[in-house]
Amino acid sequence: MADSRSVLPLSRSFTIVSRLPIACSKERSVVVLAFDIIGAKLHQKCLINKENTVVFPTTPANWPYKTSAKTRIYAIGDIHGHLKTLKAMHLAIDNDMQNGDFDHVVILYIGDYIDRGPANAEVVEYLLRMSTEQVEGLTRIFLKGNHENGLLDFMEAPLQRRDYLVYGGRETLQTYGIPDIPKVEMLLPADYERYAEQAKNLVPQAHIEFMKNLSMMWQNGDYVFAHAGVNPLKPLNQQSDWDLMMIRPGFLDYTGPALPYCVVHGHTIFEKPEIHHYRIAIDTGLYQHGKLTCVVLEDENVRFLQVKNADY
Repeated sequence: MADSRSVLPLSRSFTIVSRLPIACSKERSVVVLAFDIIGAKLHQKCLINKENTVVFPTTPANWPYKTSAKTRIYAIGDIHGHLKTLKAMHLAIDNDMQNGDFDHVVILYIGDYIDRGPANAEVVEYLLRMSTEQVEGLTRIFLKGNHENGLLDFMEAPLQRRDYLVYGGRETLQTYGIPDIPKVEMLLPADYERYAEQAKNLVPQAHIEFMKNLSMMWQNGDYVFAHAGVNPLKPLNQQSDWDLMMIRPGFLDYTGPALPYCVVHGHTIFEKPEIHHYRIAIDTGLYQHGKLTCVVLEDENVRFLQVKNADY
């Protein structure tokens, strides 16, 4: 991307702010939302359909980034073991795909498929099945999140990765058939080792291989996709796994020279999806705020689909 296209000021950010209560009916309805852009309020229409899907049209003015020609990308935020909600998002995407002029569709999953939710093993099985399906004109991309990496690390080095059970790992192990795991403050070193050994026996090898082989980063057009983000001070081909799965400071608060790409990321929870001059944040905290978000990218257009938590 030529430098002349990097025209947004570094301070510019776009945060979706709901000004009216969102309610769904059996018929398609229209509500108005406000979009705050550096203090200016732009009012745009937002459609809510009977599937409880919110569609945000949000392309900023002078947005300099584009996808590959005739390609529409759906990038889904952190799922965290919510299978029914993921299926609801797939339905929303299916409905959305009925409109538009494109030759190829990419559905990308930003990582963190497990932990915290009620159906962690089931989500992995579902995504694994999706990864083997061949559909003409459709590509699925599966990125690795720190939670998939956490489970793999825990099974190999449980004492070094005790923290895995603190951040949702207990729920994942339970869905794989290890019941009644006490709170971590009650566990002894031997307990961690026992649970790791049980996990090795209970987590299907196909699930382990799926998680091991997840991609770390993907690129299309002017967009880069990574679970947590990138280190803006490094070339893309020199990013570490830690950068791509864990980074926050140095990326979220970056104020350096304009980057030749825009990063789509999850990992860090925001109550609403955010668009900044160099990144788009799509983790809206499904397990915390009850919303799963998907950004839709096509040419220079940016918009969002959002579904409510359907698992509880």
